[in-house]
Amino acid sequence: MGAAYASPPPPAGRTRRVWPWVIVLVVGVLLMPLGVGLFAGSKISALFSADPRQTPFSVQQRLGPGTYYVFEDRADVNGGSSGFPSSGLQLSVGDVTVTSSDGSRVAVFAYSGGETRIISTSVFVPAVGFTVASSATYTIRVASPSGNPVPAFVAPSFQTLLSGGTSWLSLTLLGVLLAILGLVMTILRATQRSRRRRAELAVVGYATAGAPGFAPFAPQTATAAAPPVASRCANGHDASSDDKFCRYCGAPVYPAAQAGRT
Repeated sequence: MGAAYASPPPPAGRTRRVWPWVIVLVVGVLLMPLGVGLFAGSKISALFSADPRQTPFSVQQRLGPGTYYVFEDRADVNGGSSGFPSSGLQLSVGDVTVTSSDGSRVAVFAYSGGETRIISTSVFVPAVGFTVASSATYTIRVASPSGNPVPAFVAPSFQTLLSGGTSWLSLTLLGVLLAILGLVMTILRATQRSRRRRAELAVVGYATAGAPGFAPFAPQTATAAAPPVASRCANGHDASSDDKFCRYCGAPVYPAAQAGRT
């Protein structure tokens, strides 16, 4: 029996696709600036979207936890546009009343700090502030100091403004996670495809060059046919297939099949 030939096993497993993870990577990279942009856009819009109105006024607003201020027109900066001399703020804690939806009063405090809002070229600064602990609908009443109207509006502090709207930042975080996952899986799939390719080339190398125990694929060559054995007599003289006795020595002539074994 001939030697048993064994060929190398083919690479196991299905083809690992790279492009789905490239798409995940691209989506993650796009979500990161998108979330930051939407977050910044919403905050910038809130800074300049206030609607100042003349006191006295009463507004109802849905407020979340945080600190809020009643901003008034800074008369000394705006050339006395509010009708007061340039002596500073006019609103005081006695002019502002804040009531929650259950009827309870919210404490207010005087504030004179560095936060500034510019609305339609007018400069507004916080005069009175208040802090709420839970989300609810609040009624804010602002009276006119000494009976004189003042342009004013209610808005959150910078800290409260930045702490809200974190859903857009969650979108950015999701983008970061997708980008990391897409990058890692893209590298992993590319490495797996490279290894599989090298394994396939190794199979081709075995088939063409041959290896121990492996039968290479070589073209088969035809073997020349052996010439037919002629009939002979017992003494080895050639004879025709019709002869019964040798014409040279008279010995019996054997057929070709038997002559080949003598």
